Amino acid sequence: MNPRVSVIMPVYNSEKYLRLAIQSVLNQSFTDFELLIINDGSTDKSLEIIRSFADTRIVLLQSDKKTTIVESRNHGLEASRGEFIAPLDSDDIALKDRLKLEVAFLEKNPDFGLVGGGVSVIDETGKATGARWQEEIPSEKIPIRLLFGNCFAQSSLLIRKKAVPPEGYIEGTSEDYALWVRMLKTWKAKNLRKILLKYRAHNENTTTRKSALLRQAVNQVILSQLEGLGVRADAEALALHRASYTFVGTAEEVKKFMDRRELWLLKLIEANRKTNRYDVKTFNEVMAERFLTTLQTNARVGFYGWKKFWSSPLSKCLNKKEEWPALLKFFIKCLLKMN
Repeated sequence: MNPRVSVIMPVYNSEKYLRLAIQSVLNQSFTDFELLIINDGSTDKSLEIIRSFADTRIVLLQSDKKTTIVESRNHGLEASRGEFIAPLDSDDIALKDRLKLEVAFLEKNPDFGLVGGGVSVIDETGKATGARWQEEIPSEKIPIRLLFGNCFAQSSLLIRKKAVPPEGYIEGTSEDYALWVRMLKTWKAKNLRKILLKYRAHNENTTTRKSALLRQAVNQVILSQLEGLGVRADAEALALHRASYTFVGTAEEVKKFMDRRELWLLKLIEANRKTNRYDVKTFNEVMAERFLTTLQTNARVGFYGWKKFWSSPLSKCLNKKEEWPALLKFFIKCLLKMN
């Protein structure tokens, strides 16, 4: 009988953190899984560590030469036997109930293709940095939020295998982010607020080593989505699109940035009205939320931002019943002139 879940773990010279990553899977409260470890030509003690575990749920897929991370992930997908796929990087730690909670969610929600969870960031020693990713975005807003960047931590996800397009991950892109965008054209997604993963931030991981390349890859996914909306963005417009958070500059420069950001978001609303690519009301709400975030994280200009929001057409699109905590926080930050 096939396992319900296939955990896919690509490994390349991961001896420093690998044992903890593997053990975090074996310690799961949900036990009906296989752990596919793709050892991608490691030259350190990774293979020795993998073979030190006697658990029959571990399946070793051995490669004698280094391939790409996309090839490794797709190798795992092809070899997987489970109904659900759980990616886990070899330096991260899955918390005990991750699979249990996510399997339960996908079983209850057959129209959802993937579900993620909250993330606690740890350093190379395993100490919590204090950083957390816990934003619980309504599922209907996630495809729109993906216009601005990735909403999911890959190592926290459970994916319905039949929801994965036949081509799987694609080379030359931000492969995980691009996959979620493609999947959510036909499936729904959810991020659970509960912390389900410890994400390890250190100088050796891919995000750190290839940050410039990753930014470029993410930009390509964003540009492709904007083009689908009927919007072409040059380098300046793309920078403005991605600048949701604190703007570095003088007070006057911040005010000009707020003006340009407002016009850009209104341009996206008009483009969506013409193409009808996304539900208009939901899309407009997300644009208003993005504008509120922009103003809130630049509250050092005081009540200029507060007045700017309420004088903008975007304020009329905001679901104030849902966003009143953010509005209250914004007012207090303006009062105290804080970022």
